Amino acid sequence: LNPVVAGTHNSRTMRLPLALFLNALLLVDCSTNIPSFYSTYLQAASVYNGELWSDAISLFESARDQYLDWKQSFVACKRACGDTPFPAQRDWKLGPLTDLLKKSTCSPACSAGLSNPRKASLVFAIRYPYHYLQFAYFKERRLEEAVAAAHTFLEANPEDPVMLRNMAFYKNQPGYSSNQMVSREPDDWLSHFLHATDLYESELYEGAKEEFEEALQGYYKAVEFCLLLCESSVNVTALKEGEMSKILVEIYKNVLNCRVNCPLDMSFLTRHAGKEEYEAQHYHYLQFCYYRLNHLKEAAAAAVTFLELKPDDPVMKQNLEYYRVQPTLASNDFTPRPEIKYHRALKAERELLRAGGVKVSTTTVEGPLRTGSLDASGLPSVPKQQSGIKRFKRETRTPAFREDSYHASVNNWTISYDSASPGKKPVDTVEVLLPPAGQETKERVVAERLASEKECQILISLAKTGATPGDGYGQNPNPHTQHELFEGLHILKAAELARDGKVDAYGSHLYYDLTEKSRSFVESYFHLNSTLYFSYTHLVCRTSLSKDGREMNELSHPVHSDNCLIKGNGSICDRVPPAYTTRDYSGVLYLNDDFDGGDFFWAHRNLTIDTTVRPSCGRLVAFSAGDYHGVTGINSGTRCAVALWFTLTPQDDEPARKMAHALLADIPKAKGSTHSEL
Repeated sequence: LNPVVAGTHNSRTMRLPLALFLNALLLVDCSTNIPSFYSTYLQAASVYNGELWSDAISLFESARDQYLDWKQSFVACKRACGDTPFPAQRDWKLGPLTDLLKKSTCSPACSAGLSNPRKASLVFAIRYPYHYLQFAYFKERRLEEAVAAAHTFLEANPEDPVMLRNMAFYKNQPGYSSNQMVSREPDDWLSHFLHATDLYESELYEGAKEEFEEALQGYYKAVEFCLLLCESSVNVTALKEGEMSKILVEIYKNVLNCRVNCPLDMSFLTRHAGKEEYEAQHYHYLQFCYYRLNHLKEAAAAAVTFLELKPDDPVMKQNLEYYRVQPTLASNDFTPRPEIKYHRALKAERELLRAGGVKVSTTTVEGPLRTGSLDASGLPSVPKQQSGIKRFKRETRTPAFREDSYHASVNNWTISYDSASPGKKPVDTVEVLLPPAGQETKERVVAERLASEKECQILISLAKTGATPGDGYGQNPNPHTQHELFEGLHILKAAELARDGKVDAYGSHLYYDLTEKSRSFVESYFHLNSTLYFSYTHLVCRTSLSKDGREMNELSHPVHSDNCLIKGNGSICDRVPPAYTTRDYSGVLYLNDDFDGGDFFWAHRNLTIDTTVRPSCGRLVAFSAGDYHGVTGINSGTRCAVALWFTLTPQDDEPARKMAHALLADIPKAKGSTHSEL
């Protein structure tokens, strides 16, 4: 048997099992002589475990460079072998096996000795080396590079509790600057997408459209790379001995299982947002951009494509009806975009697996052998439970074609909400102080009577008993200023303390109920079209430590945004990690006013003060999470409040709050309580 020249087979001429078997024995030397990036990675991890930080950094950096070289050569080699992500000729009986075995005459050499190139590639795709690198850089006293490595890892792993804590630690180090948070992996499709969303939110639709189109092209190239990897990652030696037909079917099942996972785990966007979420929402953005640019043909095509991915979406159905009555559009304008072929082909392969009784399993990779978590002393420590952030947010507010305008006619607001415990639904009258009636154009509100004096005192008592210094900030008791002690109590911790009899159960119930009451008011007042969910809930107290007065102009909490990173003079705010990008609204329910300083304020985009609000018991400020705001310095006394962050995305609903609800449901309000019903 002589070697077969790459790309010369015709699958339609190979129909006999014997021909398939013989073809599988043929091998063409398509070796690229690329060093094994994965072996370098493993060597780097071993050196890291020996705490040879400088050598580990060099090896991890080399592994990354080798991976990029291999990736480029792998694609070129596969193309030389005649491989394509979706072969043109396929019948679903023998054709796929023919294609698979045809490629086996050339393709194995493309893997450069890797038995499972996809698994090895995923280690770099989800950026595990940066978990090592950030800690090694820190140990080498290279803070700027440590911050960049941590930021790069968080882009792909935004819920990682260790890295979230490490980033919080880095932010409090001398020499830290937000400008250090730059990505070491500026993937073309991802960077285009992030830039596009920024332009979209600024209503710069022409630029957003261009960036979304660039991102979409890059995304599908990444999908193609994943699909090519799948057919090079089958472990034939792991298959049990048996009839050739059974072995071939098993191989093909493994390949299909790998392929249908590509839109799920090729990037963190799809892993966190759910299957096809990235693709679908991409077209949701695009159709609205094209609509605002009056490019109705392109808008209609994007809408039709979106509905093939998510056929039950009510907003897009409404939008499509709008397009169908436009006189400038013909029936042939309602055709899905060409790239829908990816979705259709993978859908067919997924259905084939299901028809064969195969359960689709997701791809997993092993995590780092050991990496570092930092506490205030800079020593490794056990990570604390922390509310995670997600990089990709489902755009629940992409509008249907109607303008939502609201003008309040009264300043009293009646709300109802579901209590955590059985019983009646409380109904309260809340007085709106700001903005004045008829001027509700900004997403800001100041309201009174969300809590009574007695309720405020109960929560302050709960904080004194259950709050711990530095809670939520890696146990750093001075996260914002050295002149104040910060103490916090999360809603779940309050429920656990009540269960254990360590705090008054009534106070924990009240904590839950008042936060739900606040959420209901915010959702109702802003006339949101979808449910508002909790992102994080925190009962906090800040106590002044200054004896001689504080430095001039020092703030208790500097000007910031709750879902983006302010840069420079404030004209730019990037909605990227480690900002909590999924937060849509924020609120603070104040519990006291017996302190000096500590006023809440909204800020202009040049970071100067816009509007100041004096805290008092039962007063609530609520606003869009992107608004700039801060807190003036506390000169004396203790300022207590409940901090609230909300999201419009259901999958980001705070899990710990649900756990708190379940715990409180089994704890009577009166358990251990000296308080009567309010």
